[in-house]
Amino acid sequence: MKKLKNNKIKNNKLFLDKYQEYKDLVNNRLEKIIDKNDESCVAQAMRYSLNIGGKRIRPVLTLAFCESCFGFKQEALDIACAIEMIHTYSLIHDDLPCMDDDNFRRGWPACHIKFGQAIALLAGDGLLTDAFNLISKSNIEPSIKINIIKILSEATGSKKMIFGQELDINKKTKTSSKILDKINKLKTCELIKASAVLGCLVAKTNKNKILAASRFGEALGLAFQIKDDIIDVTGRQEIIGKPVMSDKNNGKLTYVDLIGESEAEKKVEELSKEAINILKKEFEGKIDFLIDLTNFLLNRES
Repeated sequence: MKKLKNNKIKNNKLFLDKYQEYKDLVNNRLEKIIDKNDESCVAQAMRYSLNIGGKRIRPVLTLAFCESCFGFKQEALDIACAIEMIHTYSLIHDDLPCMDDDNFRRGWPACHIKFGQAIALLAGDGLLTDAFNLISKSNIEPSIKINIIKILSEATGSKKMIFGQELDINKKTKTSSKILDKINKLKTCELIKASAVLGCLVAKTNKNKILAASRFGEALGLAFQIKDDIIDVTGRQEIIGKPVMSDKNNGKLTYVDLIGESEAEKKVEELSKEAINILKKEFEGKIDFLIDLTNFLLNRES
């Protein structure tokens, strides 16, 4: 698979150790949020879906942006976990037969395959609702907390992420790269943008950095989705955790279909550079991890 140019990670071990530190914080907190002693089918399905892997990109972005703005990552931890809960809910619903009808998620049976459609639907609903309950109980100033709830609910609501999913399942709408950009900006980028922005809010940074974090999130999110489309065609099943060309075989139009693999790779590279340039221009100090994370994600194989 072609690699992006200028994608070297300055210190791979240092980056991977920091990435693992962030993921461990999120995973350990999620273990406490979803009570292991709750034996209901819905709770089991929620835990299962949260624990079957994933890069934890969105919560890691929240923690990393908080630190890049000289905030304390522990103060952003519950917000980061709430974001991952919302993301997981969206994946559960996305896999349902009435949506994308996928049987596997990250190499494991999709939630509805393991627990049935009714429990999967309720598990998604539970994760979404409990995420906002978690935010409401977080130890953050009330005015900031209200703003966090507003931004996150708008990003994932009926006019953005959910509308993106509506467009995505309507095959008649996907006729150009412009329309596909709109779908992915709504369905994928909005939550990634919110993840970066909320880290800045917790750190109480200025408006310019918050706007820059949003622009970074959109560039990264779109590049991430285009890379997903490329991996769907070029990846290996044992690495990507689902059949190769599953999106194409499900009738989904992708960037590879519209502009070809080579042009899609070029677009990923352009968006990657845009995201990194935003970091370098607007953020001082702690940005090495975010730059390395951008390169790491956009050169992944799964």
